Amino acid sequence: MPYKPFLSHKREDADELGLLRDELCLRGAGGWQDVDELRIGQRWKVALRRAVGSETGGFIWWATPATLTSDTIRRIEVRSALRRAQRQRGGAYPFVPLFVGLSPGKDDEAIKKAFGRRRGQQLLDLNGVMLGADENLSDFSRRAARRYVHDLVRDHDDTELRVAITGSREPSGQHDLSLDWRRLLDADGRVLDATVIPTLVETLTDVRDAAHKSANCPHIVVEPHLRLPLGALVGWEWNRVRPVALTVVQPSGRGHMVIDDLPADPGKWGSPVRQQLGGRGPAVLAVSVGKNLGEGVLRYAQEQKATEVIHLHVDVDNYPNRVMPAEDICALSQWTIDRLAELNARDAHKHLLLLGPVSLAVRIGAAANGTGRTFVPFWDGAAGYTSGVFIG
Repeated sequence: MPYKPFLSHKREDADELGLLRDELCLRGAGGWQDVDELRIGQRWKVALRRAVGSETGGFIWWATPATLTSDTIRRIEVRSALRRAQRQRGGAYPFVPLFVGLSPGKDDEAIKKAFGRRRGQQLLDLNGVMLGADENLSDFSRRAARRYVHDLVRDHDDTELRVAITGSREPSGQHDLSLDWRRLLDADGRVLDATVIPTLVETLTDVRDAAHKSANCPHIVVEPHLRLPLGALVGWEWNRVRPVALTVVQPSGRGHMVIDDLPADPGKWGSPVRQQLGGRGPAVLAVSVGKNLGEGVLRYAQEQKATEVIHLHVDVDNYPNRVMPAEDICALSQWTIDRLAELNARDAHKHLLLLGPVSLAVRIGAAANGTGRTFVPFWDGAAGYTSGVFIG
């Protein structure tokens, strides 16, 4: 059952509700909102009942005074959701009131009058979230979305939590959570404004911390559709020391490959290209798979006034379908971690250039404990390497 909640609201509140939906999408739950989900020509009453009854995994009531006058909300949406919540006991179908313009104390009689005393009391008995006296709607939406996703993960009753994270494509809806970061990235999935990184980190730490509070901390199975620096960030926030049991599903045009934390032989790779530059900047470590980063590494190192360059390239021509297998991805990630650890032991500032499958970046991030702080920049084909993220 998807965790995507049905968002019950009055049309005049659609813009305000959009703040909540953005936060829910960012954090993985998403939201069913009629202005986006109803298709032209659909019988809307049937579609609403079906959405509440079977197509969503929860119900959020954006409780404003206007909702008390809506026949659609009172007689179709809330009625259907309360029935389903009663059938699926134990929190399996969360019904969450968000009191934006209503107070469950001051407005209890108005709520009972609008919904009937029995249903009104059922609504008032639910633990909801109330807009603070001095709280703006943006902060309220963020707080409510964080709490909603936290409770979903904490109460997750499977041994695996299937998570997709996207920076460029529409979520498929086939995962327990689909963290949709597109709103905070550019059209190519890059971070242009470093101030968004704490928010991205917050979405990851929220999932991790909620998982640790569950009865059986689930094994996280992540399918990343991200640029490599963000893949490394995901791995770092969900690394083995925190601790998180992490499996990466590598998406590709040839299907999906599962990459667990496999035993690795980092000694299988040949010697990297090494060059001392004598600058006073960082040491630049570059790892490329398939397409060779080549002279681009040296140009970047010279721009950064680097002390040295270490570049390992792995050709894929000898692999079936030119796809690096899971065990070699793990081995290459361990080789990279060993080099970062060596540089860290020399107290070197480190920049890491990556080209290859995103699963490699996730695995490097997941094993980066003890390697020190490392900067991983984004590649822009027109402008070269641009802003990036830090791991370690």
